[in-house]
Amino acid sequence: MATKTPTPPPPCENKKTGSTIETPRLTFRPVALEDAPALHSMLSNREAMRYWSTLPHTTLSETKTWVAEALDTPNYEFAIVEKASSEVIGKIGYYMPEIGFIFHPSIWGRGYASEALCAFLKVLWGMKNVGWVIKADVDPRNERCLRLLAKFGFRVVGKAEGTYVTWEGVCGSVYLELERPEVEKVGEEGNFQGEGEVKGGES
Repeated sequence: MATKTPTPPPPCENKKTGSTIETPRLTFRPVALEDAPALHSMLSNREAMRYWSTLPHTTLSETKTWVAEALDTPNYEFAIVEKASSEVIGKIGYYMPEIGFIFHPSIWGRGYASEALCAFLKVLWGMKNVGWVIKADVDPRNERCLRLLAKFGFRVVGKAEGTYVTWEGVCGSVYLELERPEVEKVGEEGNFQGEGEVKGGES
């Protein structure tokens, strides 16, 4: 039986300098403790957290603790800054081997998630410590996120019930995987020189 060739991801434009990634409209930089207030505006937002794997944050202190714990792990956690406003509008991360992201609802529908994911995947495939498969775990009700990941070639490899508790109740998971494109070669850029779930991603 012939193997179906995955649809190539859409073209994207990005530039990586040190631990910073630039796209036409966005800048990615390592998350810092100073980002806690901006991240709290997302992590406390019920709409943004509708499909997230934890309940919305109730206090800024909770978000500060969450950021501090993120900085104390070997993951790659980036704040996403909108160039036009210089505001933090989201975050994206790689959690070996999973990818995850979240954006503030106020900027949904502008294509920022597509722009960010395109650039981030391109950088990940150039890193020496990223394997041959990138994974994602998505709430099955999060249709927009599932469509976004499918656009970049992620395929469903499994499903499970009762994996997380959100503010709407118990939810399940759709497990997805993206294989390294055969044409890609591991570059010389190496790892990010910076600190370091797709339950709530939006396009």
